[in-house]
Amino acid sequence: MLYIDEKGFMEFLNIFAKKGELWGIVDNRYTRVHSPELIKISDGPQRFSPKEILHPQDETLMKFEKNEVKLPLEPQNKVIFAIRPCDAFGLEILAQTFLQDPVDPYFAKRREETIFISLACKNPLPTCFCTSFDGFDPYKRYGADILLYKEEKGYLVLDVSEKGKEMVNGWQKVEHIYSERVSETKRSLLDKLNKQKVKTENLKDRLLSRFNDIGFWENHTMRCINCGICTYLCPTCYCFDIDDERIKSRVRRTRIWDSCQFAYFTLEASGHNPRQHKLSRTRQRFMHKLSYFPTTYKNYHCVGCGRCIIYCPVNIDIREIITSA
Repeated sequence: MLYIDEKGFMEFLNIFAKKGELWGIVDNRYTRVHSPELIKISDGPQRFSPKEILHPQDETLMKFEKNEVKLPLEPQNKVIFAIRPCDAFGLEILAQTFLQDPVDPYFAKRREETIFISLACKNPLPTCFCTSFDGFDPYKRYGADILLYKEEKGYLVLDVSEKGKEMVNGWQKVEHIYSERVSETKRSLLDKLNKQKVKTENLKDRLLSRFNDIGFWENHTMRCINCGICTYLCPTCYCFDIDDERIKSRVRRTRIWDSCQFAYFTLEASGHNPRQHKLSRTRQRFMHKLSYFPTTYKNYHCVGCGRCIIYCPVNIDIREIITSA
């Protein structure tokens, strides 16, 4: 097991702040910082997930000016510190969509140029339910390149990818006693998370059987205002629209986030909208995450981070839908 003290770790991050781009949590959002001392870390996931680093909310795909097509500038090397394991798993889920054939070149390039440093959890928020999904391990690296554990005066490396190995080369090797501390903290964390679990056995089939149960969906979604906060904050939602913006002779082709909760999301050119009612849009969100996606990809499209529970303005709780399905 490798170890670096607090001072050494700050120097390690400072290198990337000067030579490339260092991103960390500032005001609950992953932001580029010029000094690692500005990064704030608290328990649980932050309000905004790191998905917007690889899948930006407003992304220029190309520009057309003076009869010339211009592609966006190559992304800079980035180091992102510190994402939580649920968000690291969210990166894997995003990759299942963007890196399947045909590969999205914009997402692929950003992923190639980015190092994600994940930080193992010690204390969950009351809304965390990540271990409800079979096989999820809050001490696993998933889509991150380095998984760290915060010690009192430094950091331990729990796991590292091939890309991350070069970064931690030269860190100090430490005694086995540290492994025992990590195991003890993990047991304590799992005990807390186990008390917050919801029943997900056969969930995709249970929910599918509820598809035509209008009463079930009305009971859970009638207060939804389709604001889209749940989809924008979710680390795995990826819906987008593509538009051409023209200002005089300049044209910008942009990809911007969209949401299945918006009334015009499924509006067709004919004028027909197959999901014109609020109930059908809200049902679609939960059916996709908890039934359609796992049928195709074997894992659920939810990582149990709890953001949609915390920030929903009308207190819709995905755990209640899972439990009652």
